[in-house]
Amino acid sequence: MTTGIPVVALDRDQSELKIDIITIENYNSTLKIAQYLYDMGHKRVVHVEGYLKVYSARERKRAFQDFAQKKQRL
Repeated sequence: MTTGIPVVALDRDQSELKIDIITIENYNSTLKIAQYLYDMGHKRVVHVEGYLKVYSARERKRAFQDFAQKKQRL
């Protein structure tokens, strides 16, 4: 951005703008949560997805689906 005002985006995917971005590990955190629930004996878990235009919602959904597919193969 050329306004001279510092800008930082929180929890968003890469954009075309040249700005700093701060995110959390949505994918890995969701995998850990899914594994924890599975280890605690919860075998029928439902993922309620968020607004899929939001990066973090897409990452959480992808992780949950990956975990579910992996467990189906075991």
